[in-house]
Amino acid sequence: MAMDGIKLAVGKGSDRVDALRISVQREWPYRWLHCDGWMFTGYWDVGLDHWNNEIKVARAFPENLTATHEIWVISGAPVFRWQRETPTAHGLLPFLEMGTGASIFSNRRLVSRGVEPRVFGIHFQFMTHIGAGIRFGEEQRFELKLRKYHHSNANIHHYNQGMDLLLLTYGYWF
Repeated sequence: MAMDGIKLAVGKGSDRVDALRISVQREWPYRWLHCDGWMFTGYWDVGLDHWNNEIKVARAFPENLTATHEIWVISGAPVFRWQRETPTAHGLLPFLEMGTGASIFSNRRLVSRGVEPRVFGIHFQFMTHIGAGIRFGEEQRFELKLRKYHHSNANIHHYNQGMDLLLLTYGYWF
């Protein structure tokens, strides 16, 4: 199981979180539903995220003092992609994608702008995302995309505030 791609992403999340992500991909050998020059395909995605915020905690809110400014996230997901079968006249390969997987958080509480910290409840979370982008360059090896993420424990714990992120991703396929 060699990796087929690597991606670096930067973005923002709820509660002024700055997010960094590095991930590796393994393409699926399958192509489905060929229709008018488009097709479904996919890949496995495994990543490591670092979230950080610099919210100053007011002394009046002691609940926030037990929370952290930093969270590490390990995640994995299958990703389904609807893309052109061949590049456009300009050498671009546009796509839309979506995925759902699982993630593990290093901490369950993140300092918030409110009175209470953002509480995720448990370390285990589900992750969903949608994205759009283009592949380009020689053999479409380079990729640029915008992805919207949502992490949540799907109410398997009574604390379930979740986290939304918007990330810009640059990738390289081997």
